[in-house]
Amino acid sequence: MRTDVSILIPVFNRVALTRACLDSLFATLPEGLAVEVFVYDDRSTDATPAYLATQKHRVAVIRGESRGSFAKNNNAMAARATGRFLVLLNNDTVLTPGWLEPMLELAAEPSVGVVANWHTVPGSTTVNHAGVVFDEQHRDRRLYEGLDLGSLGHARRPRELQAVIAACCVTPADLYRRLGGLDEAYRTGYEDLEYCFRTREAGRAVVCTGASVIGHHGGSSPGRFETDTANRRLFHERWDPVIRPDLAEQTLVDRVAWPSETMAYKVCRSVWR
Repeated sequence: MRTDVSILIPVFNRVALTRACLDSLFATLPEGLAVEVFVYDDRSTDATPAYLATQKHRVAVIRGESRGSFAKNNNAMAARATGRFLVLLNNDTVLTPGWLEPMLELAAEPSVGVVANWHTVPGSTTVNHAGVVFDEQHRDRRLYEGLDLGSLGHARRPRELQAVIAACCVTPADLYRRLGGLDEAYRTGYEDLEYCFRTREAGRAVVCTGASVIGHHGGSSPGRFETDTANRRLFHERWDPVIRPDLAEQTLVDRVAWPSETMAYKVCRSVWR
């Protein structure tokens, strides 16, 4: 039977988050869609291996022989995937009804290479991702981070961007393989931005849509930001000449005053960084 979608979930510890992610995933998958789900356990030391042993009826579990990275672990799952589309999904996400359908509809367009969605802090309407933009100093910023979702209805249309994060994104499997997957030179950080820039270099669009909104805790894996400085340096060494400052452009079109210095924004920034 043909598989429509392969969902790839790398995990390291935080078993409660993984359980919540999988439960929300299987509660929200569209009926009639042929889906396979992979979970890559990056040598977890908590109750994760025991929990995943109880989930083999609905997920394919891969346990690494040694500690890997976000790129390596996703590439290992992608090598086994049979779906037409790959969904890269963090284990600290909480999926909501109708999250996948608008992403797949956009990803089916031949001109599109990556589709991401909007994220809020779980249990709230505070945005922590609506795509990635760059300021005048070429620093990457998560669009509308810290603002309230209810005030941004007019801004939730699908839009092309230079980059998105891969905590929840869809990409055609053939494109992923043609581009060589995520670049393993990055040690868990900025490999998603790199993939977006290579996608655009290959002539395919990177799109983010607010028609799909999920919860995302963000930065939940132990040691998530330990290598960010080196990853950021590598990304800018490669791509700084082609980065286009677009923060002001995006917010001007939407008539949104952002970045703001509200308490919600400061809290959101502290969670992510």
